[in-house]
Amino acid sequence: MAEPANGYESKTRIDTMSLEQYLADNGLDNIRLLKLEAEGLEPEILIGCGEALGKIDYIAVDGGEERGLKSEETLSTVANYLIHRGFDLLSIDIKARMGRALFRRAGAPRQSQPPAE
Repeated sequence: MAEPANGYESKTRIDTMSLEQYLADNGLDNIRLLKLEAEGLEPEILIGCGEALGKIDYIAVDGGEERGLKSEETLSTVANYLIHRGFDLLSIDIKARMGRALFRRAGAPRQSQPPAE
């Protein structure tokens, strides 16, 4: 795990569950959009998705130079991970040292368009 750039003020133990378990517990087959903003820990979250990654249609990611003591960049790591797992990069916006990207799982339903007026 990446150590935060500013160190720790304290540590707190929390209960967690995998995304796969959450889907099962709540009777969900699919996630339309996963918004991912984790202050540099986005790669670990995606790895932790396991098989549930294939049940996510769209993933919106905020990333940049925010990982650990060296402030390593995360957006390219996340992009490569998702592209190698069947996601297409739909859009990317990079400003200064931060960026946002939207990915769509290959075969996922396209975004619906609002009705024409």
